Amino acid sequence: MKRSILFFVLTVLTFFFTSSDMFADSTGKGKVVIPGMVVVKASSSEVPPDWAVMQRQLIKSMEDAVPYYLNRFTRRDGTLYGSGPWDDVTEMFYNWSLFYGIGADEKLLNTAIMEYNALLRQCTNQDTFTF
Repeated sequence: MKRSILFFVLTVLTFFFTSSDMFADSTGKGKVVIPGMVVVKASSSEVPPDWAVMQRQLIKSMEDAVPYYLNRFTRRDGTLYGSGPWDDVTEMFYNWSLFYGIGADEKLLNTAIMEYNALLRQCTNQDTFTF
């Protein structure tokens, strides 16, 4: 469990502190800017392999589930219903930024940032969370 916390914290810290020009607003509607990021553009297109099509369908299905998941487990400000140990509550959201990295919609990254901030607020304000 401590390993997953460390991984989550390192992922977030790396994301936030690699550039002072990066930003994301807490509404999940802002754009994340990463200066110097390499952009690859294809000069031609071909029919994608079956596995790639299925992977994109899976990513889309998971993206579509996010609003239902948030509605079920979080309040409008992103805090969770209920409480639990820090490592348990962060496991709900810590890999969403990595999911964005493999091709999920940018809204998911902004939502992950919003949820992380909400969890920090909630865990800071409640004695029921343990670390």
